[in-house]
Parts: sequence; C-alpha cells; structure tokens
Amino acid sequence: MTRAGRVVPTSDPTLPWVVLDGAGARIEAADVYLRELLASGSSAASCRSYAFDLLRWFRFLAAVDVGWERVSRAEVRDFVLWLRSSANPARERRRLGR
Repeated sequence: MTRAGRVVPTSDPTLPWVVLDGAGARIEAADVYLRELLASGSSAASCRSYAFDLLRWFRFLAAVDVGWERVSRAEVRDFVLWLRSSANPARERRRLGR
C-alpha cells in the first residue's frame, strides 16, 4: 500500500494539526472531527494523536478503494480486524511486561 497523506502542524491554535491527502490537500472530514475534539476540551497533543489515527483510517480506505462518503459497517469491521492483526510494538511491550 502506498503511504499517501501526512499529518502536519499549523499555526492555527483552533486546529494545531491537520491531515493531508496524497495530493497535499487538507481532508475536510478530519478537520471537522479535530475541531470538535479540541472544542470538547482535548489538548493539542490529543489532537495530534487523533490526526495520526485518522491518517491511518484514510490510508486504509484508499487501500480498499472506498471513498469516505461510501464507508459502510463492513469497512469499519475490516479496519478493526486489520488493526488487530497488524504489528503493534506497544502491544508487544505490554505482552512482555516492559
């Protein structure tokens, strides 16, 4: 899978991190979600973390060739199954008790 998109910082305190698509354009759905997150009292650090999660979601959708507006429960299920089966260093550290 091609790693399209990225998360970048901004100088806007109302949206300190944004998610860009493979062409470098902001993903509006991510902007909306991150603004809501910040408005509910989350920190800029949480915004950054969620931005990377959203990037992972949009990359998955690109890999399965499903646009954001066409997502169904099946894509959500497949994404969760993929996350559970993919390598996760944090999960491995917990398993080893580190």
